[in-house]
Amino acid sequence: MRGTLIWTWLIAWGPPLAWGTLIWQLGSDGFSEPETRSFLGPLIAQLLPFLTAENIESLGWFVRKAAHPSVYGLLALLCWRGVELTLHTGRTGRRVWVLAPVVGLALADESRQAFSAVRSGSGVDVLLDLAGGLVALLLLEKLTTCREQPLFGGRPSTSPPPSRPSV
Repeated sequence: MRGTLIWTWLIAWGPPLAWGTLIWQLGSDGFSEPETRSFLGPLIAQLLPFLTAENIESLGWFVRKAAHPSVYGLLALLCWRGVELTLHTGRTGRRVWVLAPVVGLALADESRQAFSAVRSGSGVDVLLDLAGGLVALLLLEKLTTCREQPLFGGRPSTSPPPSRPSV
């Protein structure tokens, strides 16, 4: 079975699908701010006992907002890997395949939260999610250009390598 097309696609696209499912779960009511405050606040207080209650609350807010670009950046990385392992596409196609799941999931998740009794959908959160995906994409493109080969052992891109000025 190893080496078959189905196995290759499962290995390539299973991780982004699993990660996207986890992101979807984290966007549920069970992970709302009041729910996570009950464990995040005491954790911060234990790790940083010198902080005031107001500082702990602010740091908790920051951690929750920083999670947006982090988890969506990882989703972009996993989608990049999926593209490299399964698709023969140029730079534009790769960008679409990497960013479409990021944008789609971010919009779906925040839309769902807009109709929740305990959460609120936020355009700012969608922008944070997209920023994480874009930063990951740009870093991966830069790293691939520097290495002049795929990062995950996939097929080389159809895009010609950038020309380097001679010195």
